Amino acid sequence: MLFSMSRVGWLVLLLFTLPVVAGIYKSIGPEGQVIYSDHPVQGAKEVNVDPVQTYAPPPLPKQSLPDKAEPTEPAPESASYQNFSIVYPSDNETIWSNEGIVPVALSLQPALKPGDEFHLVLDDHHVIARGRLATVQLQNIDRGTHRLQAVIVDASGREVVHTSTTTFHLRRTIAKRPAPPSSGS
Repeated sequence: MLFSMSRVGWLVLLLFTLPVVAGIYKSIGPEGQVIYSDHPVQGAKEVNVDPVQTYAPPPLPKQSLPDKAEPTEPAPESASYQNFSIVYPSDNETIWSNEGIVPVALSLQPALKPGDEFHLVLDDHHVIARGRLATVQLQNIDRGTHRLQAVIVDASGREVVHTSTTTFHLRRTIAKRPAPPSSGS
């Protein structure tokens, strides 16, 4: 089987993943191209391939489990969220996106309770996203300055807690058009 120079990468990959049974031979073709083969041909030289390097990680330390796992009590339903904030975008941050995409990341402690969900409010007047994920990608946001706030709403639709408002600036690259030719009348 013959390989041209463009397939050397695949040959090297095969050499490191498959055990080598036969030798590898290198020769120069009639048009000057380098040819690798697993069969010797007239004028070919055998290529010495270094053995494959391997790595054996040290054994993991043994960890003993406690005899008795301490039961953890679930937080009572009346417990409130203690930390709720918008991590990204940070306040007064400028985001460059020609597509109008704004990634949003929220931080919440403790975790979101069953039945609760996040609502994202843009510019103080409408919910633009809702769900249970703490990371969201807003789509088709107009360029300009915007105010973003996250709210946690329970299953009955009642607001449980909200973040402080974050201001961000969305910028888009504008390609300048050449000025129209002026009329010389």
